[in-house]
Amino acid sequence: MPDWDEIDFNQVARLSALLGMVGVVFACSAALLGRVWWVFELVTHFMLPLAILGSIVLGLLAWQRLWKLAGVAALLWLWILVQVIPYLVNTGGEDAQGTQTYRFVALNLLRDNRETDAVLDFINAEQADVLLLQEVTPRWERQLREPLAREYPHRVMQVRNHAFGIWLLSKHPLDQVQVLPTPDSDVPYLTADIDLGGETIHLV
Repeated sequence: MPDWDEIDFNQVARLSALLGMVGVVFACSAALLGRVWWVFELVTHFMLPLAILGSIVLGLLAWQRLWKLAGVAALLWLWILVQVIPYLVNTGGEDAQGTQTYRFVALNLLRDNRETDAVLDFINAEQADVLLLQEVTPRWERQLREPLAREYPHRVMQVRNHAFGIWLLSKHPLDQVQVLPTPDSDVPYLTADIDLGGETIHLV
């Protein structure tokens, strides 16, 4: 059993704050470099947990009176919030001014995931206008093709046996669809024009 009287909680808090600060800086740097390497882009899938971590780190730094680091942490935390808030407040439908809005959802299926019912429950609950599925394998394509056919009549896919299969499904017409290889790699990406109530959106 640890002797709690011998533990210097100020030192623990300071060390935790500094390690957390390193983690936040690294994560923000990776998110900004997502266009350079797809591995860095994975960080952008976890911006909400990163915002929570940033708030904890900011609190610890302020508690330890590390004001310069706290200032940097505050700036990073605000940047993270700017990335997160639009996804939390925009729920689709019509906004307060009556302007029609649309919901885009990206979902990584995980190629070895067997929870098909959970995936379908999530998709049905989200009611996305445009749905992008990642890590689409032949098994996932067989599992999801029929259940999603009525809700998403417009679709294009690039099925792969590895983790880079991709599938775009839409309730709205698609045009100028292309599935292209990422330069210097076997990772596909797609481009498409989507007709949203008479307005065309270009998706990459």
